[in-house]
Amino acid sequence: MTAKTPTQFNIRRQCPSCNRGFRITVKQLSYTVECPHCKTHISPSSEAMGIPMAIPVAPPEELATPTSDRSRHRRILKILSFLVSLAGLVVGVIYIAKDDEFDRKTGEQCLIWAAIGFGFAIALNVLWLASF
Repeated sequence: MTAKTPTQFNIRRQCPSCNRGFRITVKQLSYTVECPHCKTHISPSSEAMGIPMAIPVAPPEELATPTSDRSRHRRILKILSFLVSLAGLVVGVIYIAKDDEFDRKTGEQCLIWAAIGFGFAIALNVLWLASF
């Protein structure tokens, strides 16, 4: 079972014209929607949607995406590991020794990319030497 993204959650609202309930997604909160029963267009104002203006609509904390800074950091380390294999080996060993699972996985990936980069560098050197 996959987790729903915050824009997929249904929110129950009541039409101010026909007083019948209907569901909208979080993404639709900022758009004018049409009541499926009476076809009245309902603006995203707080009164029309029944949302108090003082309460911001935000996804629950556990549904928030993993910190993108860590993912970005991991991506940079993998690129560095590929381009500078020795640095990738050092970073990989340091990160594998950490307690956090995310960091250990980052260390493993850095070691893999360092090995790939090292192999790629050897292959390019062999091709370069063979051209003479």
